[in-house]
Order: sequence, then structure tokens, then C-alpha cells
Amino acid sequence: MQPRNIIAPVLATIAITSLGATALHSAEHDPNDTVSHNDLKTDPEVETVELDYPVETNDLFSRAETLGVKIVSVEYLISDGLGVYIYDTEKTAEENAADLEVTLHSQAPGGNPAVFSVTALAATQQPSHSDGSPQNAGSFAAPSSLLDEARHLPHAEPGDSELPRPDGLGDELNDSGLREDGFNTSSDEPPTRAHPNSIWFQTKDNVDGKRQVSIFSQWAGQSNTHKAPKYWWGAEIQLYQHNYNLPEKISRPLCAPGTDKRYWANASLAGATMTVSINDGTADGVLKSLEAYIDSNHLSDPCSTGAIGVGFGKPTVIPDMDINWGGGNEKLHQMLYVDLRLPKGSNSWSHISAATKYVQNNCQGHRSHTDCMGLSIDPGHPWPKDKLKGGTDFLLLNKQRKWRTPTHFSWDEYADRRPKALQ
Repeated sequence: MQPRNIIAPVLATIAITSLGATALHSAEHDPNDTVSHNDLKTDPEVETVELDYPVETNDLFSRAETLGVKIVSVEYLISDGLGVYIYDTEKTAEENAADLEVTLHSQAPGGNPAVFSVTALAATQQPSHSDGSPQNAGSFAAPSSLLDEARHLPHAEPGDSELPRPDGLGDELNDSGLREDGFNTSSDEPPTRAHPNSIWFQTKDNVDGKRQVSIFSQWAGQSNTHKAPKYWWGAEIQLYQHNYNLPEKISRPLCAPGTDKRYWANASLAGATMTVSINDGTADGVLKSLEAYIDSNHLSDPCSTGAIGVGFGKPTVIPDMDINWGGGNEKLHQMLYVDLRLPKGSNSWSHISAATKYVQNNCQGHRSHTDCMGLSIDPGHPWPKDKLKGGTDFLLLNKQRKWRTPTHFSWDEYADRRPKALQ
């Protein structure tokens, strides 16, 4: 496969995560300012099963349903990227497979989801609805039982195609205020040089019946993901939905039934799909190592906030392209493009805010997942604030500006004008 145009870019083991405790979690905070606060987060016990080889989603979902395995999410290779799907536990295996196929028809045309990792509830846990109320568990088997079953399924291929990017993204990036001889000499800097220095969001109301959130992050010049600590720190990007008619002082799981639906996008994220591509689409060998996830664990979040988050357990694996960029001697290092397709909420719009941050990777020895990221700070591996000259959190859009979906906004270190939301 030929490399993409850089200037117009778009991106056999069993690991058991047993974290049934209440812990500190900094990934879900209300970004009123640049200082985050820690929220309490209660974790379910989950197991991540890494398959010997990729398999088809419909085959896997059917086997899991037969066995009684309660899937939470799956990771898959697709086209020249990877993807994540949040399993909708209120639908059958056949319905989940059909919904995923329909969504990916436009999200990744020509691609095929080749599942290589499955996260499911451990056999000691009872499935629950997004508001915390229990479901009827029925037959409930250990996720490890899928490993042997998957060995009898045919191999799946991701397809030889390219994941699409939004129209006009290249024009947006090229019109960032750069001088002809390189970067703008006057700029606002990100919190550290491990953070992206250009990040772009777009939300759309109706893309084949789903809400769409597109995110593009870029590290250039002095910024580089390789400056972040390896292994012990992951990265998350959050778009927060706000409904001021819902109680802010009551938190999940104590919210009223149906709260998750009272946003622009359904905040339960059940049935959500994500595709990710990195750099120019030729870094296929590191896609699995990125350990991508949709941040769907919202326990302890206020009822008035419905977060849409994505995370990467090991962002430092993204290769450094180290190519000339901007018409001068500066280098373009990494690019990351995310496309989310989300079930609709009952509201036609929501107020929003946005942030990105580094969070502690507490999944050591296991594959990164929403339920084991950002739980606490290991005293042996703190964030190197003095070395990097800054903290973990990066406010991109202040909620007090009350911007609404659908919208299109960006933060760019080298732009001539700063977004008004940051003033």
C-alpha cells in the first residue's frame, strides 16, 4: 500500500483485570479550568482475551452468546488502521454484528473488522445497564472460554483499503498561520512537549443515522509523543457533553434512569464504533501496540455530564516520521486520526467542552482498557512534571463558553488567532 499524502492526512494470551475496588480516576473531570480534580471510579472485573489470530465479528459474537460470555468491547484491525466497538448488551449477537457492519460500511469502506482482542465481564460479575441497575445475567461464562472456541473459527483479514478522513482537513491544517519559512514566531504552547500542539474536532448530526465525532491530533516541531514516559502513562482525549437541566451534584450510578440518553449522543456509548489511523497509514506494525479504547466507564461522573472519550494505553509507540514540514526546517513527528460513530441521544444538541490529558496506565501486565486506566498514581512512576515543565491536563475548549454541537473547532499552537473559548 502506498503512503498517504502527509499534508492532507486523515490513522495468544489471556489477561485478567480484577479491579473491583473504588479508586481515584482523573480521566473524567469537569474541565472548568486547566487544573483537573480526581473523581472516584468504581471498576467492574473484566478479562481481556487476546486471540491467537483475528476472527470475524459475527462468528465471535455468536460463539460468545452461545457460551454466555458477556462482551464489553472488542478491538479489531480494519483497512490500514484499527477499531474498537462497544458491545450493546441490550441487543443480540446477531443485532450487534449487523449494526457494526452497517456502520463500518461508511466509516471504513472496503474494510473488514478482524477482531484480535475481546474484553468481557468476568464470570463473577453481573451485567448492568449504563445507569447501574442490574440486568438479567442468565448463563454467564468466563471470557477465557472464548480462546479455545476462537481457534475453531476462520481467519479474518482487515481489507486492503484506506480509512477515510474528513473533507477539508488538509486545508484546515495548512491554514494554521505558519510563515513561509517555518513556524510562527509568536505562539501559545501546550502544557508540555509530550502533548499535541495541534488538535482538531468536528461533530456532525447525522451520518448514516449516527452522531459523528472526528478528532485529529498532530505533534510537530518541539512536540513529540516520545517525550512522554513509556509504559506507565497513556493518553486520553475527551469531548464532554453538558446538560444543565440535569443535576450536577448527583453522580453515576445514582442518576435517574434514561439520563444517558438526554444528550446529543447517547452517553452510554453502547453500540459506539471507533476507527483509528496513525501517521501516513503505513505504520501497520504498531497498531495493536497502541492499545486503543473507548472511554466508556463513566461511573462517578456527574449526571449533567455525558463524556465521549477515547484513549491510548501506549501512545509512545507511534513512530516518529521526522519529515520536513511547514516550509522550513521544522519536523512533523506524529499524526493521529480518530473517527467515532455514536448512537443518537434524545437531544438535538448539547453544550460541549474538550480536553486531552495523560493518565496513569494501571493496566500493567494486561491490555489497556477503560476500566484500568487512570485509577491511581503509582508512587514509583509519577508524572515527570519538572522534567517536562508541565502537568498532565490540557484544556482545549472551556465549557463556560457554552459551544454547542454540531460544531468544528481546533487548538493550534501556531495559529495566528487563538480560539475565543480559550481566552
